[in-house]
Order: sequence, then structure tokens, then C-alpha cells
Amino acid sequence: MTTGGHCGTLTAAGLGLPAAAIVPEAKSRLPKAMFVGKSAAQAGAAAGVNVRKSLANDVTDIVFLGLLTQKSLVGAVAAPVAAGPRVPEIMVLGLRLAAGVADVPASVVELIAGQRKSGIVFAVVRDAIEDDSPDAPAAKSGAGADNVAEEAALVVRRAMPSRPGHPPVFEIFATPFRPVGNVALYLHDDAPTIDELWNAICAQVALGDDAVLDDDLVDNHYADVDKRIVAARQRTALEATVEKLAADHRRAKSQDKRNELFAKLQKAKKELAALQ
Repeated sequence: MTTGGHCGTLTAAGLGLPAAAIVPEAKSRLPKAMFVGKSAAQAGAAAGVNVRKSLANDVTDIVFLGLLTQKSLVGAVAAPVAAGPRVPEIMVLGLRLAAGVADVPASVVELIAGQRKSGIVFAVVRDAIEDDSPDAPAAKSGAGADNVAEEAALVVRRAMPSRPGHPPVFEIFATPFRPVGNVALYLHDDAPTIDELWNAICAQVALGDDAVLDDDLVDNHYADVDKRIVAARQRTALEATVEKLAADHRRAKSQDKRNELFAKLQKAKKELAALQ
């Protein structure tokens, strides 16, 4: 039996990849050098230096965990998935962060994802951030340390809508870091093509598990993903506005100021309700 690759303690099988999509361990390790050559051309000379530094210092391993294609998905989902005209395949790459690195290396994600037409899901693995509570278990630190507690986040780079005639704007989205055993990639049965499967995965990462797992929230997990991302951002901004206006209203001294803030608060609440 062929053993799949692993990034720290995160395995391809543990991530939920179908057996046919898993890259054998012997072929899974990717040298950093294969991504370095294009860094300066993509980011500009000065920025390229920073990208190379991040790749050298922040990431210890790049692991090719799996490849989702029309063929490798056969039997993994209920209905056959057709090839997509925009996204021919979806790579799953593991990035193991160096000891002491806690954040997703956005420049490295941008560098690697920008070199391929295929969609890429990054599983970024780091040492668990220690809990300061007195009851928290102690964990060894350092990439590769025995029995080290690890966390992982799923990350994607997605082209967002731009004005007509302008190049697409790419943005990076990431889930929160969670214990490795709680991180999985959901492959939805209702995606008819690789394009829609990519949209569904982006929805999982950008919008959160609830938007993916609760069928009452969305009819199709791959539908209107960009619009839902924009709406989620609007909700977050309006929630902050409502909270601030409510606090300002409570502190206001004059009745005229209270009336003004109350009117603004009610307007913001109505706009927020319309987005729910």
C-alpha cells in the first residue's frame, strides 16, 4: 500500500482526500528552489527579495499532498465531476511553518499560487500556540519536534471581480488555525465541474464551515461565492457600525445628539437585517 505525503502531523488522508488523489510520499516533497526563480519577476526586485526571505525562513517544508481531478474524484463523490473550463484541477499543498512563525505566509502563497492556472488549496501547519491558562497541557515546540501539538489552517488565493477592462484582483483567504485533527477539506457531491468544486472549497475557506455545512444557508455551496464574500464583509462592517452607534447613543448627553444617533442606529440595523 502506497503511503501518502504528510505535512507535519497532517496527512492527506486525514485531510479527507480520496485515495486516488493522494500523492505518494516518495514524490510529495517539493524543493523550494522550484518556486524561487519567478519571485523577482512576479513581485518586482525589492519585493522578490522579501518573498525569498519568507520562503527561506518562514517555511520549512512544501508538500504535494494531493491532486483533485476528474479522474481522481471518481467514487469520492456521488456524481461524476466534469472538467472545468477555468480550473482544470485542484492541487493540495502543505506548508510547514518554521518554529516561532504563527501567521500564514501570504507572500509565499501568492508566489506559488500565481505560477499555476489550477486552483491550489494550502494546508498551512504550525506549532500550536500555547494556551496561557493554568490547566493548558504543555507542548514541545519547534517544527518536527516529537509529539508536538500542531494546528492547521486552509488557505486559498482567489480572483475577485474587478471593473471591466481591468485585470482580476487576487485575494488570499484563510480559515482560523485549528488542531490538525479538526481540519478537513469537504468535497461536495453537488458540484458538477471542477470549477464549481473550487468555488465550494473557496466558500469553505472564505465564509467559514457554517456556510458550507448548513444546507439551510445556501442552496448550492458553489453558487454566488463572490457575492456572498462581499455580503459577509458588509455584515461585518455593519455589525461594527451598529455596536459603535449603540455605544455612542448610550454616552450622548444632549437629547438632540441622542436623537441623531438613534436615527443612524436604526438605519444601520435595517441595512444589517436586509443582509441576513
